[in-house]
Amino acid sequence: MKKVVLLFFWGFFSVAIAQQDPLYTQYVFNTAAINPAYAGSNELLNMGLLYRKQWAGITASPTTATLGIDAPLLQNRLGAGLLLGLDKVGKTQSFELSTQYAYRIPTANNGNLALGLQAGFTQYSFRGAELIYNSSQLNGNGSLSSDPVLEENLNRTLFNVGTGIWFNNERFFAGFSVPRIITHRFSENTQGLLQSQARQYRHYFLMAGYVFEISEQFQLKPSALLRAVEAAPLNFDVTLQSWFRQKFGVGLAYRHSASMSVLFEFNTLKGLRFSYAYDFPTTALNRHTLGSHEIMIRYQKPLKNTPQRKKIKSDTPQEDDEEDEIIISPRLF
Repeated sequence: MKKVVLLFFWGFFSVAIAQQDPLYTQYVFNTAAINPAYAGSNELLNMGLLYRKQWAGITASPTTATLGIDAPLLQNRLGAGLLLGLDKVGKTQSFELSTQYAYRIPTANNGNLALGLQAGFTQYSFRGAELIYNSSQLNGNGSLSSDPVLEENLNRTLFNVGTGIWFNNERFFAGFSVPRIITHRFSENTQGLLQSQARQYRHYFLMAGYVFEISEQFQLKPSALLRAVEAAPLNFDVTLQSWFRQKFGVGLAYRHSASMSVLFEFNTLKGLRFSYAYDFPTTALNRHTLGSHEIMIRYQKPLKNTPQRKKIKSDTPQEDDEEDEIIISPRLF
């Protein structure tokens, strides 16, 4: 008999789980999804499309997609961005649309400090009436009397605002953000066990990284992301990536008490960058899943009348025997 496991919906609302925002293994490449102050920091037109399938092989496991666009304005003094996100977990779905703005302040050592704001809405839906429970979750008349909200079909559109701070120069970057400040309730009629849990929780993100120039051709790029959620334990990712000739990247990552990951990236030198991450659980979940897959495509292009901090000439000869110049972001990612 077919069962829909309630784990994912419960995890969405539960205080014990509490992590409601999607997880990204490639958080360094998808920074705008968690920090609005990042907008414009590449000093390029930057577009990124990410798709993540978490816990492949498990029915109704999380699926996430994001599309982000950002660019510098007014000679790099401002940054602006647009973020779209879709997240599906079991019978829950959320769609987010946010605009982002960053005010950039030049600092010593060729750096920039940015203060960011974002505003937008999230459309939440939960198809509780479609859930199929096993017999141990039902009472005698076939309902789930202790948690009536689980039998509802919920649809809510919620406005929210977020903020962040971001610093970067040619080697170092760091940021702190709270993407959603307002803690809305998901259901106005929540009763029973979920009366206090069925709401949004603030997520706090702290990120930092550095580029070590081992040689002209080879760089090492360690980074870390710390996540804090109200009423939940701290969680963190640590990542170590290596780059060869600014074209090929490979890395390893560890998510605390959750998974190990391998990462690959390829830069075409024409503005297109392709990256892939594979996560394999380090918990008992590894007996039930084929792992998690994350694919990202980015396009970067310098804008006219926008000063660029650093140019690196490609070592790959072109058909017209001219060297192609590629623009690298200040933090060389």
